[in-house]
Amino acid sequence: MAKLNLSEQVCPYCDSKGQMILHDSYSRYMSTLKANHIKTEILQIPRVKCASCGYTHAVLPEVLIPYTSYSIRFILTVLKDYFLRIHTVEKFVKCIRLLTLRFMLFGICSFLIKS
Repeated sequence: MAKLNLSEQVCPYCDSKGQMILHDSYSRYMSTLKANHIKTEILQIPRVKCASCGYTHAVLPEVLIPYTSYSIRFILTVLKDYFLRIHTVEKFVKCIRLLTLRFMLFGICSFLIKS
């Protein structure tokens, strides 16, 4: 992750700018694609605390989608291959051995259909 510039961070709770202080960090797994192979990386996610309101927040890297353990590259590649009919959902599940991928794909597809 690029160097964290706390003076530019805005608190999503109270909208104060420049009031963030480094509070803690935690490890998080991320699945991504490198050279068409799935790689699992362990990221260190910094947590910041707003000096104005006291709330703490995780600062996620841009490549990681919130509430998932997949990189944006992984998700976009899966969607591209699915919509271009390069692979079926069953093929992804078999190749990648991620049962949750089936639910993720169907959830994304049903969202796109409803939109």
